[in-house]
Parts: sequence; structure tokens; C-alpha cells
Amino acid sequence: MNALVVYFSAFGNTRQVAEAVVQMLESVESARAIALDEMSASDLAGSDLVIMGCPTHRMNLPEAVRPLFGHLPKRTLRGIPVAAFDTSYKMSAWLTR
Repeated sequence: MNALVVYFSAFGNTRQVAEAVVQMLESVESARAIALDEMSASDLAGSDLVIMGCPTHRMNLPEAVRPLFGHLPKRTLRGIPVAAFDTSYKMSAWLTR
């Protein structure tokens, strides 16, 4: 199996999670990570599994992520299993004061 982990990371946290997922997958399969803004449709070719990760902003995709998915040709992921993860946190009350 050839797995591709695609991520969007503004501060590096989601990249670290993506790299940890790759390390776990590499122990049993072939896997690599690529930043979403560096990915093209050809990167998805030959993938048996695609895992996508990004932070959650206001319970939705970050604004920077939405147009990057729009450039992919339709049906690019047809027949490829896809999984997703997000990185978010609940800010402590003392940090919001």
C-alpha cells in the first residue's frame, strides 16, 4: 500500500502530527507527507490511501485551505480511501482574558 498524508499547517503543529502518522504507517506500508500548498493531482496518482489533516478554525476548514482543494480535477480521489484528522484545541480561560 502506498499512503499519502496531505496537511496544511500554519505554525507546524499539524505538520508534526502528519509526520507522526507517516512514521506509524511506514512501519507497515510505504507512506510520505506533503504540504497541501505543494500538492498537485499527480501526487495523488498511485496512492492507495490518502490522509488529510488541517487545523479547525471556527469549526470549519481554514480559509487558506478551501481554494487549494478547488484546483484538483474532479474525481481525482474516486476509488481512493480517504481519512482525515484535525488539530485544534480549546483555549484556557486565562489565555483569553
